[in-house]
Amino acid sequence: MAARSTTIIAALAALAEANWGGYNNGPVVSVNTHQKYQKYDGIGVSEAFQRSLVIHELDTPSQTKVLDYLFSKTKGIGMTILRNGLGSSPDQPFDLMKSIAPTAPRSNNSQLNFIPLPRQDQYQVWLSYQAISRGVDTIYADAWSADGYMKTNNTENYGGYLCGVTGTNCASGDWRQSYANKIVKYIQD
Repeated sequence: MAARSTTIIAALAALAEANWGGYNNGPVVSVNTHQKYQKYDGIGVSEAFQRSLVIHELDTPSQTKVLDYLFSKTKGIGMTILRNGLGSSPDQPFDLMKSIAPTAPRSNNSQLNFIPLPRQDQYQVWLSYQAISRGVDTIYADAWSADGYMKTNNTENYGGYLCGVTGTNCASGDWRQSYANKIVKYIQD
């Protein structure tokens, strides 16, 4: 950890020198490497918005190069965390991530209509295995948004809140349990 801190400090010093022509013309930052405020878990990359699909569709030598640059401690930056995305889009325009429950059920109490894991999510699994084989030790998935039919603004975009959280009042009811069920299903798949 001390070697990494020293490297980061040296990089910051070089950046300050390059941008400000020396320490006298810019801000002064003091770092006490003996004082700890929080645990450093690692550094990572998000592959949301179908980045795993883009990497998967490269030819094999290019795939290897990109994966090594991202995750290898000897050939690249050595990222240790991978974030996968949990889709909320009813379809896949551009690089949006399709929901595993894209169609609204009859009510918030009805079972969600799950579809098989969309293609881009299948490549998230592939990328996760590739990252693990290169040393990644933390993988998590989170959602950009709940599905639109579960939210106060009826769209996955432009804010809104999950119906049922404090301060919301939705005619369609409380969607918290359905949303939790969707996340569990995603993990099971």
